[in-house]
Amino acid sequence: MDNFQAFLQIMVSLVFVLVLLFIFTRYLLPLFAGRRPGSRANLRVVERLALGARLSLCLVKVGKRYLLLGVTPTRVDFLAEISGEELVATEPATIGAADFAGLLQKSKEKFMSWGRIADRREEQEEEVGSRDER
Repeated sequence: MDNFQAFLQIMVSLVFVLVLLFIFTRYLLPLFAGRRPGSRANLRVVERLALGARLSLCLVKVGKRYLLLGVTPTRVDFLAEISGEELVATEPATIGAADFAGLLQKSKEKFMSWGRIADRREEQEEEVGSRDER
């Protein structure tokens, strides 16, 4: 009976932790991120480009408008308003499967060549060692 009570206590604790985790991620985490839960934001950072350690350009969508902002540690400057037609939709830079296969093959060949070099050195050391013994 003690084993069943221990099991039941563990299961209730697990459910409690999962409920707390759900509440945190659903309701509290958006508050920390600056959004209200369940609301659709009219303000969104579309893209950010670092120009230096503390300087960047931000493209921000406000409603249906796009604003280009210059951001420094002490200021945020409006630089330009950009129409949606001027923007170029780009996908994140990814390596294609063929490119990945090529990179993997090159890495494999390089790794194998290191093994061959090490094998040759061992063979040469063995030959030198056998010559010394004679």
